[in-house]
Amino acid sequence: MSNSNHTFKSWRLNKRPVGEIKNSDLSLVEEEIPQINDNEVLARTIYFSLDPTNRIWMSDVDQYMEPVEIGDIMRAGGSIAIVEESKTKDVSVGDIIQGGMHGGWQEYFIVPGNDVIKLPIETGLPLTAFISVLGFTGPTAYFGLLDIGKPQKGETVVVSAAAGAVGSIVCQIAKNKRM
Repeated sequence: MSNSNHTFKSWRLNKRPVGEIKNSDLSLVEEEIPQINDNEVLARTIYFSLDPTNRIWMSDVDQYMEPVEIGDIMRAGGSIAIVEESKTKDVSVGDIIQGGMHGGWQEYFIVPGNDVIKLPIETGLPLTAFISVLGFTGPTAYFGLLDIGKPQKGETVVVSAAAGAVGSIVCQIAKNKRM
């Protein structure tokens, strides 16, 4: 794919929000699609997640990850993309991949060949499952409840964030296991 004269759009953080997020806190920017180097893949975003943690990542406060820097592309908790160009032997044009931290709120991104995680597309599952129950959310709920919480049959499971992505799956696991 020749990228000259081809552009893509991305959302960049303009400033740290104060209170509710305002239109001026983010900018929709158009820029040239970059050329890839050997052992890199150019991917086009199909889906990306929009999570409550995005608000935390916009803030310059202590958190579990570094905040998004002013001017940087807004981070996504997960993304799914299709390979548009590949300069690595194990990844082909048309492969569906997880974007991981290489994706974000953008139409195109580059992934080092060694970081590519191909998704099985003939599972009968919707692709969106790979950024929810089969992405970070499901394993976080599963292992957090069963390996860390270790509830026993007959105990009451209380989930303080049951309306959130992880908490709602924790509730389903606990219900399924009849805890």
